Amino acid sequence: MWIWCTVISLGFALTTKSMSRAIGCKNRLLDTMGWLSVLGGMAVCITLNHSIENWNPKRVCHWIGTFFFGVCLVCEILLFLFLNRKKDKKLVGFMIVLLVAVVMVFVCFGIFGKNGYIEMIPIAFYQIFSVILNLYITRSSKCTQQIKPGECSANS
Repeated sequence: MWIWCTVISLGFALTTKSMSRAIGCKNRLLDTMGWLSVLGGMAVCITLNHSIENWNPKRVCHWIGTFFFGVCLVCEILLFLFLNRKKDKKLVGFMIVLLVAVVMVFVCFGIFGKNGYIEMIPIAFYQIFSVILNLYITRSSKCTQQIKPGECSANS
């Protein structure tokens, strides 16, 4: 299970890096958020078999890792979409879809409570979302035409 978690978190970070390269956007904050999400994902990996019946350090580390993984991942992709929204207006639509999905995750957690199945839904959604977004960006002429290297808002 820990191999799957590591591959997923690395895959998400590398997908955003790939989209950044395709669109000609270099931003240190994006890279930092990506690697922080990987570290959060790895913290989740090493604490998967923790007891949920009582408070223990593994449970706290699992929650902190989950928080870092989720927040850094969502912030990374939202920042990417926000910085590149002027290159293609459809990226704003992707941003809205992602924000609605994040709200729906919190609604589902409120209704169904925390469990392993409800935790997998956002990951599955993001896998599908990132593939569609990556294909759109790499195939869209609006995003990739006339890109000068480093032409990204708020370059760092």
